[in-house]
Parts: sequence; structure tokens; C-alpha cells
Amino acid sequence: MPGKKFGNLFNRIKGGQEEPEEYSEEYYYDDDTAPLDDIPIHTTRDTTGIIGRRTGSTRPLNTDTEIEWNANESGMRASSFEESRGDTGSFRDMAGILEEQADLYTAEDAEDGSGNSPRGRSGKHHRHGKGKLPLYILLAAACVLAAVVIAMIVKNTSDNVVITEEPVNTEPVIVTEPYSVSEVLHLSFAELAMHEAPGFISVDQFSQMLAYLYNNGYVLVDIHSLAGTDEEGKLYLKKTVEVPEGRKPLIISQRDVSYPLYKQNTSFAKRLVVDAGGNVRCEYVDAEGNASMGDYDVIPIVDTFIRDHPDFSYNGARGIIGLTGYNGILGYRTSPYLASESNNPYGVFDVASETLAMEAVFETLKEEGWEFASNTFWDMSYGSEYSMFESDVNLWNEQVGALIGGTDLLIYAKETDIASWAPYSDDDPKYALLKQMGFKYFMIGETETPGFLQVEDDYMRQAIYEIETYEDFENAAAG
Repeated sequence: MPGKKFGNLFNRIKGGQEEPEEYSEEYYYDDDTAPLDDIPIHTTRDTTGIIGRRTGSTRPLNTDTEIEWNANESGMRASSFEESRGDTGSFRDMAGILEEQADLYTAEDAEDGSGNSPRGRSGKHHRHGKGKLPLYILLAAACVLAAVVIAMIVKNTSDNVVITEEPVNTEPVIVTEPYSVSEVLHLSFAELAMHEAPGFISVDQFSQMLAYLYNNGYVLVDIHSLAGTDEEGKLYLKKTVEVPEGRKPLIISQRDVSYPLYKQNTSFAKRLVVDAGGNVRCEYVDAEGNASMGDYDVIPIVDTFIRDHPDFSYNGARGIIGLTGYNGILGYRTSPYLASESNNPYGVFDVASETLAMEAVFETLKEEGWEFASNTFWDMSYGSEYSMFESDVNLWNEQVGALIGGTDLLIYAKETDIASWAPYSDDDPKYALLKQMGFKYFMIGETETPGFLQVEDDYMRQAIYEIETYEDFENAAAG
């Protein structure tokens, strides 16, 4: 084949570097008399061609290099190429290394079919640095160098790039629709009985009621969602409340959650407790003194139902817990008078320890989304004379409100309001005192006009169903 020189290929594409002057060097393939000491080239011979290794360079380089190649009948193939320097090596050094490899071998050095060099076993070889190359070789070399440059740029860029992942919202999208606030159903329950008994709702009956409400499209909402507050802090009646599409708003409350002492060791729970799993349960003690823990009242039954049916609660709503104070809170004897024998037929209690135990249950309920309301201190009618009314309001505020951090909710006891259905007035001393205590949302049991809803600048008043029997529930749900 005609000889074509590779010398100075990369010099011409390195981007303006001046080509070196012509030079020549001699070497012998495997002649024992070859002046191997004169140049840094070492060769051996086998049946497949010439295998050579070169270390160092005949030209100035900015790096130490090691180049290894194989030569056979078809030409030269580089078997390995390593640059012994860090990531900061220049591209010009790399081009110079590749140039040296190309200069070491030309097409004239390829062996013929007999395994002999065209110049013979000891022929002298002369090379000159300048020569012309075919276009496809230039293009191939340019592509190699471009790939190296791009790889280095990508690496340097990626070292300085911080990749952040946007959080993926896995919560389902809830489509809502407006529902008239005047049609919001509010069901209020007393303490449940362990077994069916005249005048009481049983645990099993209440569970059936929840299933009925859920299957008929009801969803729990917060009572505060029925009214809005303007820029001046005044309340206004919302025409509608948002609920998930196809659902109907529901409010559930329980009155007098004190687990009074006179009901102990009968068919009613003793108190609310927090179990090992962090869930609120009821402690029950029967007439023989046998204790058990379970869902024996409104609050734990609702909690368990929501855990099984999360869509029964909208925006985390649970219900309203009406608190009295005459026998303490949530089954704990927190009333100060229970710490002495004076006017106390139930025995002496350690009020401090009872209060501490109550707080753990209260905080759990609050975190779950339950809200708390006054249900008067003595479970009394606020239609009574003012002095009795005032005493009860102050007792509740001091012995109950102070323990729970206050509230703006009030469930009237005994289905008795402080006035008629006419709007409250600041001239009414009862309303003035309740307003001073921070109450804004008033609820009253009313069987004849349960859909009544009144909103003025300072308060909202709602008529609710007080459910005492299963028949009461059927009438309310049918309405």
C-alpha cells in the first residue's frame, strides 16, 4: 500500500497551535544491533505483527503518558490509552498525546501477508512531521476530540448542579359543592348505655346510626364553617357550606361528658382513657367490679368509624363535646369540692392527680379534631333567675374553661334558651355576660324548629336535634 503519514494530525486541529519544525528519527524493528539506547522505543516481534510500548516522548509534553498499541496486516489499533493526570489536565495536552501516537506509525509500516515488513527485518525507517491526511480521518479525529470536550464539560457542570425533586402530592383531589347552611343536620346525644334500656341510646344502636348516616351521604363538618367573619371581626351568615360532591353536611355533639358518679358501676362507662395505641377508649366497670376497655360511648365509636371510613370526616372534623363541671371532666374528678367531704356524697378524690390524668385525654381529643363546648356547670337551665345563671356561668369559666383554655361554643342544657327567638341584645344582662366570656356559637335543642339558624354581628344561634331514643333519630334523619 502507498505510504501515508499520520504525523502532526492533531497539531493541525488543536486550535491554532503552531506546528513544530520538521524532524526525523530512526528505529529498527527487531535488529539486535539497532541503536535502541538512542530513542525511547522498545519493540518485540511475534507471528501476528509488531507489539510495541513507548514511554516518554520525543517532544515536550505537559504530562507523563503511557501509550500501548497493536499493529497487524490491516494497520494500527490502539489497545489502551491512559493519561496519568487528574481531572484538570488541558485539552491541548490530550491532543499532543494523540498526535504522538499517530506519528509512531504510518501506513508504510503495515506488514504484508508474509508477516514481513515491506522494508525488511532491519530496514531503516525515516519519518517527516508534515503530511496530508484523508478527509475522513480528519473528521473522525475531530469527532473524538469533540466527544472528549463535551464529556469534560458535562462532568464539570454536573459537579456544581444540585438536583431537587418536587414533592409529589399523593392526596386525592376532593371535588366539593355548596350546600345550604339552613339544611345542615345537627344531632346531639347523651351518654350511651352498654345495653338497650328505655330512654337511652345503646352502643349498638349508635353504631347503626353512624352506618346509616354514612350510607346516606352525610359527612361531618365543623360548626364554625357555617358562619364567616368579615374584616371588622363581625360574624355573617354563609348562604352555603362546602362539602364533598354528593355529600350532605352533618354535625354531631355529645352533652354532659362527665360520666357522673351516680351512674358508676351500672350500664354506663366510667371515664375516657387513652390506650397503648394512642386511641381514646372508654373504661367500663360493671356491678361486680370487673373492668374492661372499649368503644362504649359516642366519642370512641366515632373515632373508630372515621379510622375505618376516613371520608366520613371533611377537613378533619369530628364533633363537639359538651362539658359540665359538677362531677368533673371526661370522667375525672376535677371539681375542687370533690377534694373534701363537705357537701360531697361521693367520697374524697385527689383532684390534682385527677386533673393531670384528664389533661392527657383532653390533649388527645383536641389533636384528633374534637371541639369543646360549655354545657353549663350544673347541667342547669339558663332560663332561671339571673343570680343562679351568673353563678353557674362563673363556676364553669373558673373550673372548666380554665382547664381547657376556654371556648366560643355553648350548648344550652334542658332545651332552654336565655331568651326568645328574637335576636339577642347587649341590653340583656345574660347575653352580655355570655358575650363577655367569649361565647359566639349557641346551640339549643328544639324539636319543633330544628332548622332554625340565626346569625348576627356577634353570634350564631342554631337549633339542634337532641336524640334520646332510636325513634328520635329516625324522625330527625327522615326530616
